[in-house]
Amino acid sequence: MHFKDPYIKSSLNSAGKSHKEIQEFKDRLYEILQTADGSTYGYVYQSLPQYGLIGARPTLDRIEGYKFRELLTKRMKILDIGANCGCMDCSIAHMVKHITGIEISQSTVNAANHVKKFLGVENVTFIHTDFKSFAAKEKFDAILSFAVHMWIEPDFKKYMAKIDSMLKPGGLFWFSTHYIKNKPDCPDRDIALKLAHLKSLGYDLIYAPGYDIELPNEADTRRLFILKKKK
Repeated sequence: MHFKDPYIKSSLNSAGKSHKEIQEFKDRLYEILQTADGSTYGYVYQSLPQYGLIGARPTLDRIEGYKFRELLTKRMKILDIGANCGCMDCSIAHMVKHITGIEISQSTVNAANHVKKFLGVENVTFIHTDFKSFAAKEKFDAILSFAVHMWIEPDFKKYMAKIDSMLKPGGLFWFSTHYIKNKPDCPDRDIALKLAHLKSLGYDLIYAPGYDIELPNEADTRRLFILKKKK
């Protein structure tokens, strides 16, 4: 696979880490996740393939598919709602000024800080909190919400009201749905209504790769919408 980003290309050689260092990093990460407090149970969600860490979601492919390289800038401060084990935030940290990642699971935050330390990333802060209780001290240039809204606040209008209050005018909003199927138990079967609500709030859709009402859950880059808040 070819990656255009020079950071990603250089990181594929394990960034000078020895086999022993990499193995100790992975062993400790799994150990942290095995003590999970109701969220992860030893399960690695995000990958770091350059270190042989395989997860349910391929970090490098997501970086490409989510258009981070094209849209993020060095001046941006980012909020990631549901940062999980931090692999993606730490992998895009070099593109921005700062990332705040929030997670409801303490053990997942511990895992994210372990990843952060191993990668030598300094401009990411992981916070143990739930989104409803999170009080931002400043507004953000971009907010990431990857298929977490149903678990946080089933009322999408309430969920967006808080996000809107924390996003700067002209800011970017990455929004990924849960799986989309035309069945009563599927949380985002009303995606058209959600997009209409976002438009009513003053958000312009700037990227959508196209979604299918029967799209498999694994195709997360096809369930992505990138929107820009009007100034």
